Amino acid sequence: MVPVGNGSNSSSVGKGIRLMHEKEMAFEQPRIIGVQSAAANPLAIAWEAVRQNSNSVTVDNWKQAYKPINVGETTATAARIGNPVSYKKVMREIVASNGSVLTAKEDELNEAVLVAGSDGHFVCPQTGTALAGLRQAVSRGFVTKGERVVVVSTATGLKFSHIPVQFGKNLVTKASTCETEEVADIIGI
Repeated sequence: MVPVGNGSNSSSVGKGIRLMHEKEMAFEQPRIIGVQSAAANPLAIAWEAVRQNSNSVTVDNWKQAYKPINVGETTATAARIGNPVSYKKVMREIVASNGSVLTAKEDELNEAVLVAGSDGHFVCPQTGTALAGLRQAVSRGFVTKGERVVVVSTATGLKFSHIPVQFGKNLVTKASTCETEEVADIIGI
């Protein structure tokens, strides 16, 4: 799970894993699942359009469907990008890994920031986007129960202290601990 703004994180992670796999340094090719905020999601819009109209997403049909967008407001300000510089690289790595690109709604990404923060893991809103995307990936069947998942965190939440103040705890799913098993149960994996 990788938040996508300009695309450098997802394309770099994907390329690194792909090269390790090609050099037989990795046993499996993990899927890269990119997640964009609903306010800035041109890659996800195009990926969904191709997925709905075709049997498979290829770099070529994804590029044809891709269009830059005018961005809206989001707390994930570092990913508020309507025409990612590395969009072609993102496409290459997502397709090569048999991955996907999802969209996180604003309330979902802010809830994810608050849930992580409730146990002392202060993450940025961009990371909240990836965490919210994980919940969606599970509900859509892209991630299955018991599957190992890595979520890329791009910055500390201390830089975004206004989010807990602004959105409060009314969005938080309560957990008694932050044990892996309990969080997995709440997310549904």
